[in-house]
Amino acid sequence: MGSAGGSFVLMPNPGKDHVDIAFNAGMGTVLSISLVNAQGQELRHIAPANGADRVSIDLSGLAQGVYYVQARTAQGIGTRTLVKGE
Repeated sequence: MGSAGGSFVLMPNPGKDHVDIAFNAGMGTVLSISLVNAQGQELRHIAPANGADRVSIDLSGLAQGVYYVQARTAQGIGTRTLVKGE
């Protein structure tokens, strides 16, 4: 995990319809956000607006289970576990 690892939080987690991703100050520019399933398949891809401190991912249409949110910055990739509830 790169230095981006401690620089964002998922709310709510577990999520139902959506999850908000809040980036901490000092994280640097977030280049992309990916939602990945347990098999490593990218299910959602977001390119946040430059300077954005928060983005939302739509979880509708996804089965209940465990997913991974990856935030890519120039400093590395941070990963958080997301649980999709009912």
